[in-house]
Amino acid sequence: MLMATPRGILRSRCRIPGSLNELLTHLNNELVEDTGADRFMTMLLMTIDARRGEMRWVTAGHDVPIIYDPAEESFIELAGNGMSLGLKKGVVYKEHLYTDVRPGQVYMALTDGLFETFNKKGEMFGKDRVRKLIRDFANQSASKIIDRINVELSRFLGGTRPDDDLTFVIVKVL
Repeated sequence: MLMATPRGILRSRCRIPGSLNELLTHLNNELVEDTGADRFMTMLLMTIDARRGEMRWVTAGHDVPIIYDPAEESFIELAGNGMSLGLKKGVVYKEHLYTDVRPGQVYMALTDGLFETFNKKGEMFGKDRVRKLIRDFANQSASKIIDRINVELSRFLGGTRPDDDLTFVIVKVL
């Protein structure tokens, strides 16, 4: 039920013009009414406009996106955070802007369950492994990068069942 509420709020509110931070601020204020002090959620909202060369994002307790630029052979480090959703009414979220979106770049939005998952040996998958996989397969399409990460994750887990969700989205700018 906790996930159904924000989905409904987002679907109804996104039809009204406004910024990502206004959307997340509204969502938080509505969600506080439905959650107790022990329940919260994290969220990342982001848009990529390749024509304008811009990415906008706002986060509520969620990791910032990972950006890999194969032309520079480097990862772009973003900053920005915000309180998790549902904890306190009146929180105003801040929208961030990245203005160097270029063809070939790979963008990844992910939950912490991906990099914080453990195998049978007690080893964590880790952000370094995620970054290495993005770098290794950046010359492929977004769907192929996703496939390769899933293959490596499955191999790493070796049949171990993860404790958390393993959600991620890859966008490759054309």
